[in-house]
Amino acid sequence: MAESQQLQESQTTKACPFCAEQIKIQAILCRFCRADLLQPLSTVQSPDGRGYSSRSLPKALQAHTNPPDGSSSPRGNFESLVYPKERIFGCISVIIGCAVYLAVVISVIGLAYLPFVVLAAIISHGFYIGYIRGHAIKISHDQFPEIFEMLQDLSSQMQMSQPEVYVLNGQGILNAFATKLFSRNFVVIYSNVLELAYEQGQDEVAFVLCHELAHIKRGHLKWAWIHAPARFIPLLGSAYSRACEYTCDRFAQHFKPSGASYGLLALATGSKLYRKVNIEALHKQVGTGLGFWAWLHEIFSSHPNLISRIRQLTTGSSVTYGQVAE
Repeated sequence: MAESQQLQESQTTKACPFCAEQIKIQAILCRFCRADLLQPLSTVQSPDGRGYSSRSLPKALQAHTNPPDGSSSPRGNFESLVYPKERIFGCISVIIGCAVYLAVVISVIGLAYLPFVVLAAIISHGFYIGYIRGHAIKISHDQFPEIFEMLQDLSSQMQMSQPEVYVLNGQGILNAFATKLFSRNFVVIYSNVLELAYEQGQDEVAFVLCHELAHIKRGHLKWAWIHAPARFIPLLGSAYSRACEYTCDRFAQHFKPSGASYGLLALATGSKLYRKVNIEALHKQVGTGLGFWAWLHEIFSSHPNLISRIRQLTTGSSVTYGQVAE
């Protein structure tokens, strides 16, 4: 019995070549020493270029993969995962936001109302966080430990602090979202998504969770206030929001590629049917064009159409809207 268990563990785990700790066989970043497993051991250099001794390697690697200046580690060039239009619309949004806030500061009337607007926003959001904490179940070592371990692994790979994660009754909706209050980040997973994890869909759930973590990693919550004025400009605010969603999809695909397509399909068709979707036939459906109304709906929406997101992840190309699907 013990030998069988050891054999099973040996098939799902491997030893980190840098620190010798046991990690999952699919891992590309050690969660103990944070070493880049895609980088040959012989090529690892210290910041001064002199190399590391084998005795000091794990500790040195930790410093190497987490530079003091906060820059990205060799694990992944996170900037390459950013959807290009996020930068374009983000810059325009920031310029507009700065201009609006500057006008408010200059305006005596605007400056008088600003503290009340900020206070109202903090109180309303605080009430919502209170609702989450009062009605949702917090994921921890003792509560849904499999999901908590998933959260730890993803947070480690993405080199970010672990947020508080709660499970909330979604009334049948498959979704999750990230939010923030002051310096604290939160991720809320609807219960139906969690049910999916316990029905052999853990890769899909990991994809959804990683997508929400990417919002935190990219600072979409932290800098939401400066982008807020642009959201009132028709098309611009929604375009920036959709670009952010594409970025987070790319992050999630990068860290959990096995859950990418089916993770989005689960949101589209539900936890019972998503595995029965013929992806090849779906591409043919997209190839015929989604038509004018689908395009019109999307440009006013904060999220891309799910079909567009699936197409972007699986082929890297955009959906055609010019033709009307028969």
